[in-house]
Amino acid sequence: MLTKVKREVAAAAVVRMRVPIEFFLREYRDIAEFKKGPAVLEIGKFGDPPHPDDQGSLTWDSRDVQDLLRCKPGDCGVKMSTEMMRRTREQLQQDFGKGRNDSAERLLRSLLAEYAADYLAHGDTALISYDDQDPPVRSGDEFREVLQASPYLIECSPSLYNYFANFPHVSAPGVEAFLYWSKEKFGLKPVISITHAAVYTHTRNSANWGFIVSKQIYATHYFEASLGLTFLAPGNWEASGPESLVIYINRSRSDGLRGWLSGLKRSMVTRRVRSGMRKNLETVRQRLEAKYRAATASFSQ
Repeated sequence: MLTKVKREVAAAAVVRMRVPIEFFLREYRDIAEFKKGPAVLEIGKFGDPPHPDDQGSLTWDSRDVQDLLRCKPGDCGVKMSTEMMRRTREQLQQDFGKGRNDSAERLLRSLLAEYAADYLAHGDTALISYDDQDPPVRSGDEFREVLQASPYLIECSPSLYNYFANFPHVSAPGVEAFLYWSKEKFGLKPVISITHAAVYTHTRNSANWGFIVSKQIYATHYFEASLGLTFLAPGNWEASGPESLVIYINRSRSDGLRGWLSGLKRSMVTRRVRSGMRKNLETVRQRLEAKYRAATASFSQ
């Protein structure tokens, strides 16, 4: 899948899974179980409203905490806004000066919960300005460009497109949405991120289709915007059971694809994204098919 934006990587994949669409969506709603795998270190859902305790198991890498002590706009090892940097640096310097180093994660959980709550209340206007490099990057602008470059979402599900284009100022009957946080392996540093996920079903060509949209609203490293789209189309119903056609598309913008050697970096990141996508989809397929076989076998007994 091609994109004309140099700092953007786009990829798509299609896989057949021998599970009904409804089963796939039900499993996805339990996001911590659905995304379980070697690359996912920690994960959980935010409540509504988000609270720091929702991230009870989240741990921050010690290198990130040390970087935050030295952060300033235009030069920070963690992607944050200027205000986040100021609050974090001042609090950490105060605590470390008193010989306390146990409050760093508590402070960072509070910052992420506040940010998530602000986003739920105000939508894209609350999205972060990444001020860790110069020039800064407004993630709201990046996301709007990525969304507008996704005409397949408009065509297949105008309701979901409108939901994300105008969130939270539109009603969206039938859309189930939640925020979740995760800590995942990627590159040289683990990435802590927040994602706005939405699940939706509707009828196309006299058949029920499923749709999942995942919008990354924060990441500690690498990513400036990311949009994942999963389309679930009914497959062939055979004697062996139901089948779903799973089509996954992802567009991500990365700060690592700027400047010198960006072409080489883009090639490397593209290979990594595509390889990771294949492994992830194969892992999901095997897990869901096994769970569905077990569920149907138990039901038939």
